[in-house]
Amino acid sequence: MSVSRVSFQVKQFADTETNVIINNPEQILNQDVAIIFKFSRPSIISINDQVIRLFQVVRATKVLQPKSIDVKLSYMPYARDEHEQNSLDMLGTCLHALGVTTLSAVQLHDPSITQSFQVPLHDVTLEDLWAGVIKEKIISCDKNSWSIASPDTGGTERAERVAVLCDVPVVTVQKVRTQTGEPVVHGISGDVHDKNIILIDDILDTGRTALVASQLLRAHGARALYACFTHAVFSEGAVEHLAQGAFDHIFVTDTLVGVEALVSDNVTIIPVKEFSDGTSI
Repeated sequence: MSVSRVSFQVKQFADTETNVIINNPEQILNQDVAIIFKFSRPSIISINDQVIRLFQVVRATKVLQPKSIDVKLSYMPYARDEHEQNSLDMLGTCLHALGVTTLSAVQLHDPSITQSFQVPLHDVTLEDLWAGVIKEKIISCDKNSWSIASPDTGGTERAERVAVLCDVPVVTVQKVRTQTGEPVVHGISGDVHDKNIILIDDILDTGRTALVASQLLRAHGARALYACFTHAVFSEGAVEHLAQGAFDHIFVTDTLVGVEALVSDNVTIIPVKEFSDGTSI
């Protein structure tokens, strides 16, 4: 099977409006097209603006009459909680109307959205990737001294899948959010005393959840403390919160453009192969 790579140009006008132009449009007609769209950290360009650009790319592709359009997203916007449901519904409605055949996104925060999304949606999970990183770069010996931790009950299944692959126990931080959205922890399910802990989470946004989880784990006697975050959003204040959390080392993937600016002595970037050279803005 032959695969052709097609790029596009973005033209911006004086009033900041933009237009997308597909290069080599003759390669689109009657072909199965995959749009690999890599989001950027919102500190570079807002998520809303990136969604509009996604719509423009899909529309510019659709008018060239492809056989099908498969969109692959490095990050799923509007999918973090029920407060974003209207925006998520809008995203699905628009992508369906624009002619998207199938959609996939890396590490959905809530996998259940695949059941009701307007376009067939596949969750590209990274448990195998993280298990490989953990076994190669973190756990060197004596697995009995290590545990995988979830920062809240919502991420327990994800942490359990990684723990099974690494053949280590799993613990869960019991967390709730206040009406203002502040995370509050009130206990741990599992033993962390004198254990080396690897915290697994899908998103690092403000870092507040990671901070309170790490503080509780330390207070309960955790020895070494590592963290693996799939989507390194790193909103304002995240770096400071992580510093307070005193993680020995942090691993993040490159699902978001701009993550390279976060590299330091204790932050390592893990590439997600499919999106290492994707379309970004």
